[in-house]
Amino acid sequence: MPPTVKRGYVDVNGMNGHYAMAGNGPPVVLLHGLGTSHLTWQENIKALAAHFTVYAMDIPGHGDSVKHGVDYTIEASVAFTFGFLDAMGLQSAALVGNSMGGLIALRSALAEPDRVSHLCLIDTAGFGKEIAPVLRIMPLPFVGEYAESKATRSTSNMLRQIFAGRKVATEALTAELVRTRSLPGARAAVLKTLREGVNIFGMKRKHRLLKRLPELPMPIMVVWGGLDRFFPIARAYAAVDAVPSTRLFVLPDSGHWPHMQEPEVFNLELTAFLNGSAGE
Repeated sequence: MPPTVKRGYVDVNGMNGHYAMAGNGPPVVLLHGLGTSHLTWQENIKALAAHFTVYAMDIPGHGDSVKHGVDYTIEASVAFTFGFLDAMGLQSAALVGNSMGGLIALRSALAEPDRVSHLCLIDTAGFGKEIAPVLRIMPLPFVGEYAESKATRSTSNMLRQIFAGRKVATEALTAELVRTRSLPGARAAVLKTLREGVNIFGMKRKHRLLKRLPELPMPIMVVWGGLDRFFPIARAYAAVDAVPSTRLFVLPDSGHWPHMQEPEVFNLELTAFLNGSAGE
């Protein structure tokens, strides 16, 4: 029988955090991107749970996690991530992050490397200044508020860009993301988080961490969609230049969520990496 996915809430540093979990084995924590939720890992959790204990968090301000009284900074999300590990009774875990979740995972690994066994970064923020023009415009006064006021349209447009114009998103996925993005405080959370990290010129300097990759002692894997419209694929190759031992896996026909667009091959590759056999 396939592993059962359980959903629940846990107190994390006084905040209510929502998560999904499944499986048994070494712990793996999945961190989603901006404006989404643990749902973006729906094609990965069960497959990975055949080998690992998988936890998919809703980052504060997202999904069904707390949205009020939150400090919407990457540093606060790092503290929440380690608080989540503590609440689950985990001394350490592999961190797998996509986009904003990748930046959180990278920051976490730099902050407490002894608590991160493996690091997998998928089309991640944090490798450079370049970012899609739409995300540079969104932080401008009133622009983001107007765009986010149209939850269904903004979600459909977001998914179209994420999947590089291909029909991948199901009606169920779109409907669930519209639901969570329409919850009280959700739109403000997205804009506050975006404005903390991005301005009209691109990613803010404090979040450009490529030069710090050599500081990390754990195995690193970088996954990138060749059709990503948000972050240039050149960043993936720059990561390998910075740390030649980095395992690079490019899915040339995928967009910003290659783990959802090509889940079978992604799940196999990530499992091999976490088991120490990728690239052998």
